[in-house]
Amino acid sequence: MHLILYRNNRNYLANRSYGYLFRQLKNFRQAITCYKDALELRPQSPDCWLGLATSYRKNSQYDEAIDAAEKALKYSFPHTKLAWTFYELGFCNWKMFNVDQGEEYLLEAIKHNPGEYWFHKNLSELYYEKGDKSLGEIHFNISESLSMDNMRKKDMNAMFDASDGV
Repeated sequence: MHLILYRNNRNYLANRSYGYLFRQLKNFRQAITCYKDALELRPQSPDCWLGLATSYRKNSQYDEAIDAAEKALKYSFPHTKLAWTFYELGFCNWKMFNVDQGEEYLLEAIKHNPGEYWFHKNLSELYYEKGDKSLGEIHFNISESLSMDNMRKKDMNAMFDASDGV
């Protein structure tokens, strides 16, 4: 059903939304198609370029992900999304064996959003692969701390949600 709706729609927001939907469903090829179609309609959409980069990365198409993330970076972004653009560039460069470039981009992502678990987790793995155990441990500990903070927040939210019914 989604495919039929998507195929008949030449609307930017619909294409972008379907790109996100297919990405969440782990249908990365279809997500890539949707984001590309949205970009035909609005080629300067940083949201679509970032969604496309993420879809390419999750489909292990790292060169394409880097190209899309660089285009996303070309356009202005709110603070958090800029961080995620740097993350995509860092992760993909690292996986393409451009470890130093990957490190630079991941550090830039952390500079823009220091409280993001995934940035520290992947940077710690990069450092371990590089043989820099001390920096790997630092970022691993930060990621674990952030993970614990997120779990505590979820527990607190669940507790408040449960008390709403009383």
